Amino acid sequence: MADSDTMDLGGLTMTGDIAMGSNEVTGLPSTPSGDTAAASKAYVDAVASGLAPKDSAVVATTAPLSTWSASGSGVVERLLQRLRMPRPTMISIR
Repeated sequence: MADSDTMDLGGLTMTGDIAMGSNEVTGLPSTPSGDTAAASKAYVDAVASGLAPKDSAVVATTAPLSTWSASGSGVVERLLQRLRMPRPTMISIR
């Protein structure tokens, strides 16, 4: 086949790999239609643009914090509720 030729593969089920060489898949929809649908780089970049990745943290409880009490609405309080930790609790984040 010459580079300008096309082949309609609509309705076929692929059972093997497709070697694209240095070519690209183009013409993807602007938004993927399902969980296993292909996504364009533009779509992934747009979705990831608001993310701010952080290093992982280790949480440990080793001793009570006698000078601290939970306010009931902050991030630490929500973490303690999620982990079902008694109050007061020491949290060490590295």
